[in-house]
Amino acid sequence: MIKVKDLSKRFGSVTAVDRLNFNVKPGEVFGLLGPNATGKTTTFSILCTIFKPTFGTATINGFDISNHASQVRKSIGIVAYRMQQDQAASRLTGVRLSRPAIKRISYLLPEPAYV
Repeated sequence: MIKVKDLSKRFGSVTAVDRLNFNVKPGEVFGLLGPNATGKTTTFSILCTIFKPTFGTATINGFDISNHASQVRKSIGIVAYRMQQDQAASRLTGVRLSRPAIKRISYLLPEPAYV
């Protein structure tokens, strides 16, 4: 479930998202449609906890995006595309990330799938 109330994001003097409100119930299919540069990507970046909102609130699966970012990420299963590529390349080419780098991003990596 997603609840968004008065969500806003400013970058300096530019308002990318302005007082956005919507709810998505479990099982609903939802999408944001609109022309380029109207805040769609910024909105999803906020909901995925990549950006912090300037104003307003949102909850994802009952977790507040500002106060419980790691629980939000775990509940939606966010895994950065580049990290998936790096992990696959590591299995195929022997390229390895350093231990400190793996430790910092390990919560984002999926369990290995062996074929």
